[in-house]
Amino acid sequence: MKALMLFSVLVLAGLAVGQPIEGPYIVLEAGGGTVLKDPHITLRADSLADIFYVQNSGDSDAVRLVSFSLVSEEVVSGPEVLFQEAGWAQDITDVENQTDGSWAAAILSASGGYSVLWALIATPNETSATELDHSSCAGEWCSWLQAESISSRIGGGWLANWIWGMITDIYYEPAFFPKVAFFDGTNLESTLEASSQSFLYGPTGIQTISFAPDTVFVLLSQIEGFGWVEGSLLKIVPPLEDPYGEFERALPCTWNNLRFERTHEGRLLVFSGVDGWYPEYPHPRIVEVDTTGNCLELYALPLDRDPDAIAWHPDYGFAALLVYSARIMLARVDTNGVEVQPLGVFWEATEGNRIVEANLAIAEDGRVVVLWIELDETNAAVLKIGAVGWDTFLGVEQTRAEVIPEKISLSAYPNPFNMTATISFELPRAREIRIRIYDVTGREVRELVKGMQTAGDHELRYDASGLASGIYFVRLTAGDLAVTTKALLIK
Repeated sequence: MKALMLFSVLVLAGLAVGQPIEGPYIVLEAGGGTVLKDPHITLRADSLADIFYVQNSGDSDAVRLVSFSLVSEEVVSGPEVLFQEAGWAQDITDVENQTDGSWAAAILSASGGYSVLWALIATPNETSATELDHSSCAGEWCSWLQAESISSRIGGGWLANWIWGMITDIYYEPAFFPKVAFFDGTNLESTLEASSQSFLYGPTGIQTISFAPDTVFVLLSQIEGFGWVEGSLLKIVPPLEDPYGEFERALPCTWNNLRFERTHEGRLLVFSGVDGWYPEYPHPRIVEVDTTGNCLELYALPLDRDPDAIAWHPDYGFAALLVYSARIMLARVDTNGVEVQPLGVFWEATEGNRIVEANLAIAEDGRVVVLWIELDETNAAVLKIGAVGWDTFLGVEQTRAEVIPEKISLSAYPNPFNMTATISFELPRAREIRIRIYDVTGREVRELVKGMQTAGDHELRYDASGLASGIYFVRLTAGDLAVTTKALLIK
């Protein structure tokens, strides 16, 4: 079960005033009713931060960019609209940059039951959008896109990866096709597609690492059976025309892979998430893997849930954020799996304000730069940025105190499921809630709960015997808070 869980962390009331951070600086103040989401950040060598976010514009979303100087502490360009289609919702799933100032973003557009994955790539001279794939539902079949991300390609260019899945009412077993696209600059060079026959039930995640212009490692989070044990496959792809390459190795580890990176020396590191099926993996871990299929656990983070955002720098290591409505927590682990400083409070919101999303990046000098969206008492959104040194200690309380989750959480398991599933949710306090089920077209198909629920953990059984196989969305709303999880029904 991938439920968010209660856990104990070190906290200190009122740290917003005394924490040794740069800032926070206000990047953008949106008026009441304007929705900001999906904050992403990349950093240039001259302490310029390129900030990407989605802003709702009436009947559609716009992907926007603003550049902020951490030296002069001001906006130096933008905001500008990078991508927008009337009537379409937009999600930024990943953004990466390169030393020459170019950047690439993976954008998922959705309208009704139709989705399109785009690669948005910018050089100092031009910005282009390339359609990578699409999904839809029609008649007896339904397809979807998942695990979209982008990374730099050695020698120049980019790698984009995602999974295209499909299920039909005739053949109930889903098919999964992991895909990797190679870009030479802004031009799409080729796309590799691995056959779904390689997987018993299908991968849930995919990440790629470039080792040469035409060589990549592909790490898949793999489903191994109805127990929904997650394993992994590591592939290398030497010739572009061969999607299987030299070898395919099953790794003797079970994990939920969140980030796959390469050090300067060529070591492969994985930031592995909590595995709810295995009690021996209750914490996120830093794991080193090799091409023979060996795994070495370097460090287990003192967390009982996955971080909300992770950043990497080959000179320093991993930085990870845990986001709550009242505070942002920061963890840092170097490339050898050594904790740099204890988990600490990076920022605590002003009383009455609420943090809704955050992201981060690591600068060339080691500073961890954090970007977040904060709502004030009138629900007006403010985009803020701040930074802290790589090895700067962040204040924590001397005694350990339990943090009551300030964001509602929701999960469905097993996932995929056959006929019945368990819906698990967690509330910070007693609230009036609604839990509803939607199909991929956005049509409500069932309401499971409506009414007052007490604080804490809750579970309910969901019988989907009256529904057809396919993708469904479970949405929990509690006042102005909402969370959605995806569930795949296979009959």
